[in-house]
Amino acid sequence: MQRSPAAGGPDAGGRVIPAPELGPDQAWDLLHADERRALAQCSVFRGGFSLEAAEAVLVVGEGGPGVVDLLQSLCERSLARTYEPPGGRGQLRFGLSESIRKLAAKELSARGETPATEARHTLFYLAEGARLAEQANSPTGAEALCLLALEAENLMAARDRTVRNWGAPPSAKAPGPSSV
Repeated sequence: MQRSPAAGGPDAGGRVIPAPELGPDQAWDLLHADERRALAQCSVFRGGFSLEAAEAVLVVGEGGPGVVDLLQSLCERSLARTYEPPGGRGQLRFGLSESIRKLAAKELSARGETPATEARHTLFYLAEGARLAEQANSPTGAEALCLLALEAENLMAARDRTVRNWGAPPSAKAPGPSSV
């Protein structure tokens, strides 16, 4: 009698068997080290993210799988998902369920990688927000506004982190009493 492969693990052909029936902790235990690190780093995203954002934020090991391969593996294991947002014009997005995101954030913190990962996320989204805001007044403005709306949660997380860590920018501070 042939034994069936374990859910979440590879079958005889090396293909990963999805494990949607496993809880987040059990699924986490089945991940390889590179997959664990990538999933932990994905916890800084809010409301989904693009491949471009993942490539800017995730740090992968030398000689290991690349960001695309890691995200594909996490999706195959039902720990991440892909979707096309309404009006996304074919743009593929990645996302985590809230329970997976919380577990991954806890693991990121345990690894001591939260500050560095959040810094990469913040730098990417501050630059992306500025680029899209500038593009909003161009002939491709409608597309830029759609992308700004799509990235709103990540942009707000980057802004909140910036304010928390460095204070509000001078233009955002309430004016003081004027001297006459």
